[in-house]
Amino acid sequence: MKFTVFSDKGGLVDNEDFVGSAFENGIYCFAAADGLGSHNGGALASKLAVSAIISEFKKEPELSPQKARLCMDAAQELITTRRTASPEVKDMAASAVMLMTDGTSAVWAHVGDSRLYVFKRGKIIEVTDDHTTAFESFLKGDIEYGEIRESRGRNRLRRAVGDKVSYEPDISDLVKINSGFSFLICTNGFWENIYETEMEEALRFSFSSKAWLEKMLNKIMPKIETGSDNLSAVAVKMQMGDSI
Repeated sequence: MKFTVFSDKGGLVDNEDFVGSAFENGIYCFAAADGLGSHNGGALASKLAVSAIISEFKKEPELSPQKARLCMDAAQELITTRRTASPEVKDMAASAVMLMTDGTSAVWAHVGDSRLYVFKRGKIIEVTDDHTTAFESFLKGDIEYGEIRESRGRNRLRRAVGDKVSYEPDISDLVKINSGFSFLICTNGFWENIYETEMEEALRFSFSSKAWLEKMLNKIMPKIETGSDNLSAVAVKMQMGDSI
């Protein structure tokens, strides 16, 4: 298995995304979060979310939907506790996504508009649903899937980690995988600037996670301008770890 991690402030002054990974008992855990909130609350929320997910995973590493739920709940508890204790960040929350895999099975979870893409033999076979008003419009048939990127509601979250009312993670089943599988974990600042067909094309012509991610970034970075969102991703190929 190979994986490559990337995070960048994009066209903003600060990077409020956070990415982390861990390897315990033969299992990898990857997590990415995109924070929101005033007074630097966004940066704190994303860091707390990822830190909580990784810490909970390390306690008793286990590849199961139940463990994924515990990891997400740990992030929820940590952020809500910090919100209550620190009035200056009382509005902070985060979009978060995680993946656990041992190379033969995988399970993932998410809340918000950070996504996980599942690829098999170079083709996307599954994508997590966004918890946004734009995705709701797609489900109603008001817009096409590809129009989510341009919709005004693409960043209006219906669920978030740290929100006491709207928090509820989507958890996958335990899925059997093999060497033909790849995964892309990313925040909205990443996927909004690249089409799914471009992700697939980059993957088909890449022999490593690093090459795959670099090819995608070659498509994305020319689009980044002042005001563009932070962007983060973890590219995982079922084949050691490297970063760029």
